[in-house]
Amino acid sequence: MGARPDLSSSADHVTLGQAARARRRALGLTQETVADLAGVGLRLVHEVEHGKGTVQMVNLTRLLHVLGLHLELAPGASDRVEIQPRVAAAANPPT
Repeated sequence: MGARPDLSSSADHVTLGQAARARRRALGLTQETVADLAGVGLRLVHEVEHGKGTVQMVNLTRLLHVLGLHLELAPGASDRVEIQPRVAAAANPPT
């Protein structure tokens, strides 16, 4: 049995982090504000935006929700992760 690949900082994590950062900036929010709104620590926001892949799923989901993003996965698309803004959330960012 071969060794498991180290996915703690994969290209998908980096792509997700870049999308989260771009969305936060487009909304004019600071990392601190997003952390407060999501009920997570500032460190988590920083780690997600920098592609660290060891965050808990529940915290990642909270963060993406605050940013009005959802994660789409497709079978066989292991080299491609799409992060799309929710249309309704773009008009009304959470307060």
